[in-house]
Amino acid sequence: MINLIKKDLALNVNKRTLLVFILYFFIIVITSESYLPSNNKYIIIISTMAYFIAAASFSFDDRLKGDYIMNSLPIKRKDIVLAKYISIILYTLGALASAGILGGLISYIGIFENLDYINLNVVSKSMIAIFLMCSLNFPLYFTKGYRIGKMISLAIYFGFFAIANSLYGEVSTELIGKLKSIFNSSSIFLNGIIFVIMICLFILSIFVSISIYEKKEL
Repeated sequence: MINLIKKDLALNVNKRTLLVFILYFFIIVITSESYLPSNNKYIIIISTMAYFIAAASFSFDDRLKGDYIMNSLPIKRKDIVLAKYISIILYTLGALASAGILGGLISYIGIFENLDYINLNVVSKSMIAIFLMCSLNFPLYFTKGYRIGKMISLAIYFGFFAIANSLYGEVSTELIGKLKSIFNSSSIFLNGIIFVIMICLFILSIFVSISIYEKKEL
């Protein structure tokens, strides 16, 4: 399994990936300078990069006929699935670290006024977004393959942020206030509950993907 993870990292993480990340970082920060809070900038940047880098591994497998090659080797299908999901965690950590370092340097220099240092709120919400989107999308990749999966992947991505933006703008303040009164706690506690739910969905997604892929005819 470790070699499978190394294979995905070698294909997906390189100088080109870093350059795209830096370029995308500045595009988001510059274009949303006047209206988007610092935390939201980080969440969009981190979740977008980690999500699409994770999905890119299926692109390489599709072009190189990776499924056929892997299944001709003495490798369990379960290990192939687990390697994909573990890679999500690694891409997320990499995106968090890269955004934290780059954002920290920019904030320290003071190039942009509306960009603070990364914080735990950003970390938790970014992970929630990535885990949720990948939990929904990865079983579809294992079921339908990359060509169909990538279209659904885009729909999930834009749908997720459209819904999140709508909730943020209209009902989030009221909803969070009600939840706080129910639990008599802070937003950190609520984020913790949501994070635990996302972890459960992530684990459920793993089992679903394993079940699908082990039964799939290649």
